[in-house]
Amino acid sequence: MENVTVDQAIQKSYDMAGWSSYAIVTIGFVSTMFIAVILERIGLASIVFLTSLSLMWVWWRYHITQWRIWAFDNCRNVHELLKRSTQLGLIYPEKSFFHKIDVQTKSQQRKLATLEDKFLVADEETVIEDDGSVPEETKIYRSKLNLAYHWIAGIACLAYGTYAFVAEDYLIAPLMLFLFSLGFLYDAIQKTFFQKLHITLNSQGVQILSRPLVEWENIQSVEVKYARQKPYLFVTHWEGEQRVKRQIHTEITSLQLNSEKIRWLAKLYHQRHKN
Repeated sequence: MENVTVDQAIQKSYDMAGWSSYAIVTIGFVSTMFIAVILERIGLASIVFLTSLSLMWVWWRYHITQWRIWAFDNCRNVHELLKRSTQLGLIYPEKSFFHKIDVQTKSQQRKLATLEDKFLVADEETVIEDDGSVPEETKIYRSKLNLAYHWIAGIACLAYGTYAFVAEDYLIAPLMLFLFSLGFLYDAIQKTFFQKLHITLNSQGVQILSRPLVEWENIQSVEVKYARQKPYLFVTHWEGEQRVKRQIHTEITSLQLNSEKIRWLAKLYHQRHKN
């Protein structure tokens, strides 16, 4: 059975491993903050935090291997799937340290070995089914939910840290909360008052921030790449009469749409342009 697209396979990874791993980290973080702030037991809080991270990593890697077996068994374009899942951090590069210590049972290793022959066959070119539901132009802004989260978290940390310092005469806990508040509020201010409209996509081309629109005729590639665990949109294009190759990029975290949706939309609009 090879009826699963690369996009569908990538989305399935979050269902099989992502949300449960996030839940483990969230529980660990809340427990750590409670122990550190309320109980003021920094040593125990550190142990709880490190333990939750370790448990999350083991859980995540085991279930990602399960997803990998399912995805490569059911997806036709395994080369593209491997490339994108590596960029997303779902699969570690073969020569990396983390690949060597990845969590895999003997049974999982045998199943992965049986799928290696699929890489001897080249990928097929995929065409997106355009049902007309996507508008002629898509403007991508900062995520309001993400901004609200940063504002609320920053103000809450600042308020409680001030209370703990003034009323309760604590020292360590308020300092930690002030540091958290600084990070949250700096990010919130930066994303609220600057760079509101981030990306514009249509059948004419791609526009990033306030830069001029780059037309599809001059675009060589539009790719989502990862650096320091953050997704970036890279647009490689030719510029001027001399056809000088240029590359522009922008970080695409905390937007209304995730990196995979942006990549898909760019491919759809490029397809519309060609048709």
